[in-house]
Amino acid sequence: MSGRCSPTDALNLLIPAFEPMKAATRLTDAIHDPDVCRLWCDGKLVPADFVERLKVVARLDDGRRTARIVSAVGEAWDRPADKQVSSMEFTGIKLDELGGDMVFQEVVKPPYQWEFEIDQVKALLPQQPTTRRKEPREYEEIRQLAARKWPRGYKHIAIRHIIAAANSDEEFKEKVSPFPSRYQFERALDRRKK
Repeated sequence: MSGRCSPTDALNLLIPAFEPMKAATRLTDAIHDPDVCRLWCDGKLVPADFVERLKVVARLDDGRRTARIVSAVGEAWDRPADKQVSSMEFTGIKLDELGGDMVFQEVVKPPYQWEFEIDQVKALLPQQPTTRRKEPREYEEIRQLAARKWPRGYKHIAIRHIIAAANSDEEFKEKVSPFPSRYQFERALDRRKK
């Protein structure tokens, strides 16, 4: 999935792995490093020197987790951060025969549209451990045989003695066919690097 997402969507991508406040902090740290995560505003890349003055804040609105981009230094912005506002602004004086009338018009200011790149947000998630290859069934049988023959521990028993015990154990030979090699015994008993 590529493309961009809102701050709230970015936060929700991270929430399965992090608590909401920690996810917001992680996003803030990421946008402060342009090599990690870039921030967009109204379709334009936010300059690195300006991004340093921003932070991501997580909050709960009507039971729903949301995120906002806010000024970390408390500066006033030209437009609201998260909701549309309208106001009356002075546009000039209209001259007529009775004198001048002050003219105002309603100005609607939409909120800033902040966006994160989805792939960069996903890269902030902890890496999943690689799945370990399933070991052969024979390895478990070898360990069970050694534990059965040497109940006090088999770590000190030489491999040749364990192989000899396996070779004379009919139950083991029934379960494990063909008979394992020395190398397989060593791997099963953690005596050889995998």
